[in-house]
Amino acid sequence: MPEVRIVVVDSLSAACARRDENSSQMLQVVTWLATLARDTGKPILVTHHLRKRGLLDGDGPNLDRLRGSSSIVQTARMVWAIDAPDSAQPERLRLSVIKSNLARFPSPIGLSIDESGLTFGPAPEKPRVKNESEKAREFLLSELSGGPVKKTVLDEKVRKAGISVRAIKRVKDDLGAVSRKVSGEWWWSFGKR
Repeated sequence: MPEVRIVVVDSLSAACARRDENSSQMLQVVTWLATLARDTGKPILVTHHLRKRGLLDGDGPNLDRLRGSSSIVQTARMVWAIDAPDSAQPERLRLSVIKSNLARFPSPIGLSIDESGLTFGPAPEKPRVKNESEKAREFLLSELSGGPVKKTVLDEKVRKAGISVRAIKRVKDDLGAVSRKVSGEWWWSFGKR
């Protein structure tokens, strides 16, 4: 069938429902698919699922997270994985190469799928959790950027933001903020304000 340009098996576990995906029987299946691709000159795209993430799995998809036997990817020349690294934006997907026998690993790309089709763009990243020092730094930069602030007002805002007083004091010195007593009240500001 010369008009066939690609063969898609979606999904491997559904196509091999009578075989145990956790056993070495899967090697027979993927070897047969690899031979078919070689003999016909047609690329074969096989979809498969990753197992649920465990504590030791790291930030992104990898071959260790493949569901079933490790022999499933043994004959594959290239393995791609799709994940949604930012749970706040599950529609923004990341496409990463996690195995490549033919070339260097390219950088991941971003994609989204909607009614109009596929849209490609920069790969989303897992949001980085800010440590307390970073939160304190951003807080002080924001609060003091408009000029001096009364210490009692600042203390209340710090408490509501859930930032420790110790972190605020440490960052205050790093940023060069100063405290001055004016008319019996303490004020914080940057430099000599």
